[in-house]
Amino acid sequence: MTSSALRTGIVAAAILTCGIAVAAAKDSTESVRQGSDQCFIQLLGQGQGMPAGYQATQTTYWLHLPDDYDPKRAYPMILAVSPGPEGAGMYPSWVQAAKKHPLIFACPNQAGNETDLDQRGQMVVDTLFDVRAKYHVDPGQIYITGFSGGGRMSTGMVLAFPGLFAGHIPIGGIFIGNDRNEIAKLQTRLGDYVFSGETCFNRPESEAAAAIFKKAGMPHELMIGAGLGHTIPDAEMGLKIYEWFLARQAAVSAPALLAKYAAAEKLDQAEDYGPALAAYEAVAAAGVESEWVVRAVERAKAIRELGARRLAEAKTLPGPDALELLDQLAARFAGSETAAEARALRKEIADSPGTARLLAERRQQTRDREAREALAQAAALEKEEKLSQAQEAFAAVADKYADTAVAAEAGAAAARLSADPRTAAQRREAEARKLMQRAENLLKNKMTAKARELLDEIAKKYPDCETGRKARKMAAEIK
Repeated sequence: MTSSALRTGIVAAAILTCGIAVAAAKDSTESVRQGSDQCFIQLLGQGQGMPAGYQATQTTYWLHLPDDYDPKRAYPMILAVSPGPEGAGMYPSWVQAAKKHPLIFACPNQAGNETDLDQRGQMVVDTLFDVRAKYHVDPGQIYITGFSGGGRMSTGMVLAFPGLFAGHIPIGGIFIGNDRNEIAKLQTRLGDYVFSGETCFNRPESEAAAAIFKKAGMPHELMIGAGLGHTIPDAEMGLKIYEWFLARQAAVSAPALLAKYAAAEKLDQAEDYGPALAAYEAVAAAGVESEWVVRAVERAKAIRELGARRLAEAKTLPGPDALELLDQLAARFAGSETAAEARALRKEIADSPGTARLLAERRQQTRDREAREALAQAAALEKEEKLSQAQEAFAAVADKYADTAVAAEAGAAAARLSADPRTAAQRREAEARKLMQRAENLLKNKMTAKARELLDEIAKKYPDCETGRKARKMAAEIK
């Protein structure tokens, strides 16, 4: 098969010709022709059928190849549909993208808005398969674009051949159809990038399409060209559009999805369900065929179902128990609908009179339990004959838990020990020991005079205590 394509980075018209390579491509073309006929008649409703005598070999297209095109290397391809007769008019939008990122660009000639829809669609398909037959195109990176009526045609192509295109770039026009949700069925691997000029008369349909994509959860982007009317984007905008798809390509690659899924799974295992759900949904939103996307969809569904079950459980529990569970759900499902529902249900339950009564009873029960535990600790100190400490503990219980049944018992015990001479003696002994510790530190630091002075003070102030007698003896031994 021959072609007049130039490899200078400019472009030439390529003519479909017969040959062995075309025969293989033509078989594929025939198989998609049935789909295109069905698409343009059924979806667009304006096709008149293929005109008699149409031959793919008469179709020409405008072609760009990278300067250093290597047939051993697979290249991304942008397939364009022009609203006019010349395919070259679509290329200026992609000049910068083609310079920075080697790619193949093709646009059929004489396939503008005046061409019958069925023939036009077939010319686009024939161009695609001819380029794929002659050049090394990466089948996973074929992007279709079109301007105005060509933009609508590009939409029809994606609807007719789901899964064939990696991305869809309708410019200044997009086919929505009678059923506005029809385009929600668009199936591209990476998504849709919609472009419209700021004052373009087709801007409403572009924005409507983007809104449908958003509602359907489809990966997409909408660019409004500031100050532009019904025109194609400039080369800088075209580069931005193309690099959006490259970023999407990297984001949905197997290693990237695996890393994102692993991060989501780690959150899941830590029962941090809100962030885990968001992370799983981010993987699922990749919208590509992948084991990790399937798993992410399943786990996201399981987490939502878990949240629903726990919310239902909360509604069956007594008020205080329900509040405790709902607080846990709001924390573990943070940022999710489950958390929002948990907070709303918590407020409803907390505001009910029955819950307030139960909470008051629970609080009192808790205070009664704490008071009994503190009383038991004080009693244990008394049993160990730590009377001074026991007296202080009993007094603390009586003061802190004055509204409990044990307060009176604790107050009586504190008063009894306060009147016991042994308690006072232990308290004085404790005071003397603190002073003795200071004196011993002074001696260690060889501050003998000050140590002697403090020992004399201890001996005089606590003559009836063991520590006081020890202080007197130590003072006498210091020269």
